[in-house]
Amino acid sequence: ASSGKTSSILPAFLKTDMTHYIYMAFSNNNYKNFILESTLQPIPSLAVVQGADFMFQCVKSLLDSPPQSGPYKIQSSNPLPDSVMIQQQELETYLKNCLGENH
Repeated sequence: ASSGKTSSILPAFLKTDMTHYIYMAFSNNNYKNFILESTLQPIPSLAVVQGADFMFQCVKSLLDSPPQSGPYKIQSSNPLPDSVMIQQQELETYLKNCLGENH
């Protein structure tokens, strides 16, 4: 039996007109996951923006780097990331640049 994120989301994705599925692996995916390598300390009041920054870096890692084995190591040196809204706009611009305007 299938379980987990892929079996839950992929059928819904296939029913859409979207053209790209960017898979973000968790730690149960044979080391094809993401690890934050940073000397910065997490700040509870900034957890949401730090998480958004981490996810943006994960997407960039997937699209800018060739596939690799082992975990993707994400470097973060930004102690005060931009707001989630600004990061969302930057991600949208980044994806349009990588995948084209209609994707």
